[in-house]
Amino acid sequence: MSYQFEAVGTLKYATEKKAPIYRSIMRFLLEQHENLKHYSQIGEIFAFLKNNRVIPGNYHEEDLYADMKQLEEWEAVLSRQDRQSGFTIEEFKKKRLRFQITPLAIEIEMTLRRADELEEALVGSLESKDFERILKTLVDFEAVSARETTNEVIQEIWISLMNLHDKLKRNASSYLAHLRSEKAEELFKTEEFLVYKEKFVDYLHKFIRAMNLSRYRIAAKIRMIDDGFVSAYIDRLVEYHASIPMIDGTKFNADKNRKRLWDNWRAFCSWFNTTNGDESDVSNLLVETEKSIQLLSRYALQLSEMRRRTRSRKEDFRALARWFQACESLDEAHVLYASAFGAAQTRHIVGRKKLSDSTEEEIWEQDEIIFETSPHNRIYKRRKTKSFVSASREEEMKRAETILEERRREAAIMESYIVSDVLAVKEMGVIDPFVRKTLLEWVGKAMANKQRRGQTDQGKRYTLHQQSQEKIELVCTDGILRLPDLVLKFEER
Repeated sequence: MSYQFEAVGTLKYATEKKAPIYRSIMRFLLEQHENLKHYSQIGEIFAFLKNNRVIPGNYHEEDLYADMKQLEEWEAVLSRQDRQSGFTIEEFKKKRLRFQITPLAIEIEMTLRRADELEEALVGSLESKDFERILKTLVDFEAVSARETTNEVIQEIWISLMNLHDKLKRNASSYLAHLRSEKAEELFKTEEFLVYKEKFVDYLHKFIRAMNLSRYRIAAKIRMIDDGFVSAYIDRLVEYHASIPMIDGTKFNADKNRKRLWDNWRAFCSWFNTTNGDESDVSNLLVETEKSIQLLSRYALQLSEMRRRTRSRKEDFRALARWFQACESLDEAHVLYASAFGAAQTRHIVGRKKLSDSTEEEIWEQDEIIFETSPHNRIYKRRKTKSFVSASREEEMKRAETILEERRREAAIMESYIVSDVLAVKEMGVIDPFVRKTLLEWVGKAMANKQRRGQTDQGKRYTLHQQSQEKIELVCTDGILRLPDLVLKFEER
């Protein structure tokens, strides 16, 4: 899909330097439009701006008239000549215009008004009854008879179902986002949060219970609705939308309208049912709600632990202070300190094996144990003793001969796998671990070379090739190795 957008000049009234005046005018015209008063005169607009202290003292009706003409150039308002009789010569010179807000500006101003309301109040909620309302409306939707039901009723049920779904999505996501906001987290860290914690958790638990009671029934009901029924229903909606008269001559696009309605229905279905292996949105909502409960509980636990720890430590220190006050000498205070806080400047305590296994003998009745410590300075050096025994010349020669004999034996085994200067990995059969290790060393040497060439410890040169694209299994006595179908071709010497 290619997107081709153009600049929207109507939005200029909200971004220009005189935006406070322009926006006040547009808000007044919107409220007049909602009160079914579609045209407003210059005097009415000027009185509104003056009473609400939007304009400065040197601002006159002539300035307002110029601003209204500017708004008309931006296609934010429409002007119309007032043809009523009984106006003065001055009014005749000004053409006595009346102004109306344009449809595009209505949508823009309503969006801006909703944006202003977002900053003033808590957005969203978790309405437990929304799931029940959606289920009830879905039952009404399924029970519609395409032949007997009027287009108006079909439109009403559809709008009710989609509005309930949009309201549930918007309010739930907004409320959960509010709980994760920085402002909410700051509140959760205060003592006042403990008073409201139970209300928050009960509110979330109630929403989860209502969700679990209804979401599976809604999902099952959606799966029972046939696509043919939905197609016929949407055809009736398109027919109803096409019957609405338009005065601006806009041609109704039935295909575009039908596609939008189908997209809305599929979005509604995917919100409650799993599609293409992805989790449904209602499942994600459940997970996020549970995470919010865990978040609230964690903050409450931290506050409770902090309060309990602070209170208990106060009592401990008061009792400890009374004990120190009762000490009759400094030495007795030192003993109490060591008992309460441990030996000063000691990091580790090392103990040896018990001298006695008797349960009746106390530790102070046993013989004392003496620990020898070494100073921590650069001058002191611990004496080192050699713990190894030098091997004789004969033993070294014998050990070297054993190693060489083992190397020759392994080389002979590797030679046995080379047939006509070719080593085929898939024809090696069951091998020992050292054969696998040697083979992988050869392959690694060749892979490190651009020409895929290598050389064995015995000096034999070889080239690595991949015989086919299949994966083969190299069976070893300690397991199975899966690798490509490799072949090593050795050069003649």
